Amino acid sequence: MRASRILAPAVAAVAALGLAVPATPAAAATNPLALHGGIVGRWHVDTSAGFDAGQRYLLFRGYGQTSLGVTGARGETGGLGLVREANCLLGLRVTTATPLGQLSVRITSLEQFPGGASCKGYNFRWRVTKATGVYAGRFGSGTGSFLMVNPAQPGADGTFKVYFH
Repeated sequence: MRASRILAPAVAAVAALGLAVPATPAAAATNPLALHGGIVGRWHVDTSAGFDAGQRYLLFRGYGQTSLGVTGARGETGGLGLVREANCLLGLRVTTATPLGQLSVRITSLEQFPGGASCKGYNFRWRVTKATGVYAGRFGSGTGSFLMVNPAQPGADGTFKVYFH
């Protein structure tokens, strides 16, 4: 009897917490994101990266028109370091203002490249790893292409282009 008097309020509190947590709408969980269109931006070398890890590039001021509307992007990519061969990787944060939302997108090259490759141009697979705002609980994946153009002058920023097919 005494144990049930002590446990009853605790069970009620846990049950109330479960009801207070917002659930992901069923429509969001079953409605994949379609991402098509292009984003163009700028990049520069991340000087804090170590040689053995490969050259790192910071992508910023990316803007374009996609199937989500006017879209912004920023992220990080890099060349391959001291490895035999590997896929090129790009982490991209895609944002929209109307409707308000953000996607974290992981991009992986379709083919593997030898160690030391710059990874400045390739075809890729993408998938959403995190979605917030109006995209919360949604997922998506697809293919595309990525290109980085070197700066016209030493010390200047280069340009990047991402196309989601």
